Amino acid sequence: VPGVVPQGGFGTAGVGPNIFAVGNVQINGGEANQSASYWDGAPLMAIGNDNVQAFAPTQDALQEFKVMTDDTPAQYDRFAGGIVSFTTKTGTNTLHGEGYEYIRNKVLNTNDYFNTQNGQPNPQFTQNQFGGNLGGPIVIPHLYHGKDKSFFFFSYDGFRIRQGMPLQFTVPTDAERSGDFTSYEDNNGNMIPIYDPTLPVDPLTGNRQQISCNGVLNKICDGQINPTAKALIPLWGEPNAKSLTPANLNNWVGNASNGGNDDQYTGRVDLNLGEKQRMFVRYTRNNVLDLAVDPWHNNTYPLSIGDPQTMSVQQTVINDAYTITPKVIADVNLGYLRENDLQIPGSYGIDLSQYGSAWAALNSVFPIHVYPQVNLADFMTSFGSTQTGLVRSEER
Repeated sequence: VPGVVPQGGFGTAGVGPNIFAVGNVQINGGEANQSASYWDGAPLMAIGNDNVQAFAPTQDALQEFKVMTDDTPAQYDRFAGGIVSFTTKTGTNTLHGEGYEYIRNKVLNTNDYFNTQNGQPNPQFTQNQFGGNLGGPIVIPHLYHGKDKSFFFFSYDGFRIRQGMPLQFTVPTDAERSGDFTSYEDNNGNMIPIYDPTLPVDPLTGNRQQISCNGVLNKICDGQINPTAKALIPLWGEPNAKSLTPANLNNWVGNASNGGNDDQYTGRVDLNLGEKQRMFVRYTRNNVLDLAVDPWHNNTYPLSIGDPQTMSVQQTVINDAYTITPKVIADVNLGYLRENDLQIPGSYGIDLSQYGSAWAALNSVFPIHVYPQVNLADFMTSFGSTQTGLVRSEER
């Protein structure tokens, strides 16, 4: 609608690069993720998680939705933008339902440009969205028929996506892995000097001494290589692409699997308790599995989105509407939202002592053992565990 501007990640799959972007919009100049979303009158925002929308309701479970960008009623608060409200479908006196499945596959897609240039195959891409819903009167054979009195509605939506993420990194060459940086050059063909960190800096000139091994500059003798570095070197992928620069930049290309699963279950029961009173109860559970981005299959994640993640969100809504007089209605709404977010790297539980004696003591100091995050200038920016095991739970 006018005044609504989508922000980063909005409209993409609920798993993958950004599982928190389902409500990431700006409304009438408000900041991103500062609007409010309601489902059947109950808030969908996770206040303790930067006010992001906890999940997106399944489209086929909705009867209607409404977007309010200004002149909102006084009943709404805690927002700086607009209001988006959803209403669930209800059962009727007749049984109605539907089923669906939408499929996309890599055989219908063209290859990525960089994959083609480097002889890499078309990355994996498979996407399935499937589900259905059913609604009608509540019937207990020979005992009860809920015509005009009680109704049920159930919805399920499943989403699966597996896609190859084209990646290009700069990794150490075979010579550099053994300490030989004699070919470590800038784009003009000049040697990039490596300095000996064990020797002091000249206090007068500020000059440092370039490292050497048996008189060969920029070569590190085997005995000078730090034990931790030796243990971490095999975690880098082996160079597999020809670099176009003297500095051996972008000498690794490949595809990393990316994607995950999203399952949402919704059940609603409506009761007509008389001409003046109606009640309903709805329960929704949304489970997300976000897979790791692990191009070298060794539980090192070279991207900040790499750690595997699971999220479970539950919402319960109870509503009671009673007509006191033709002009006065009591509408009582009770909502409960619980969000549980868990990130456990695949390297959880490793023995840190394999990275040198200095790390051995950390086994007893830190209860969570994961790959350390590694940063190395001029090479791939970082890899390792970007989270050391995060558990986040919110109730409201």
